[in-house]
Formats: sequence, structure tokens, C-alpha cells
Amino acid sequence: MERVTGSLAFGALARGVMMAVREQAEDKRPGRRLLLRAKSNIGPDTGGFVYDLVQDTLAAYPGVIASSVR
Repeated sequence: MERVTGSLAFGALARGVMMAVREQAEDKRPGRRLLLRAKSNIGPDTGGFVYDLVQDTLAAYPGVIASSVR
């Protein structure tokens, strides 16, 4: 946490801290995106989610492109 904010104060105050990171792939392709618990003093601090950001046309509004999380 200190590497991200430069101080432990922000992470020490919160009960739970989430971190979004991009995993480094072994080849030149972009890695997976991960949402992880960096800290939790109200439960386990393991586990997380894999997600991706996708740009696509909105079905209700042809020609409008929006980002979504999958």
C-alpha cells in the first residue's frame, strides 16, 4: 500500500482496502485485470476477481460507444 499512496496513513485508517492491478503477462500481450483485497481487518484478506474493460456500442443508442466491466 505504501508504494501506491506514498504513506501508510490512508491504508491504516480504513477497515478494508481494495486494489485494482494489471497482471504482467510473460509475453508482450496485456495481462489480466484483477480486483484484490489489499487489507481487511473485518474478514479474510484473500481472494479477488478477474475482470476486463470492454468498449462496445450501446444497444439502445446506436452509434454511441461506452465502456463496461466484464
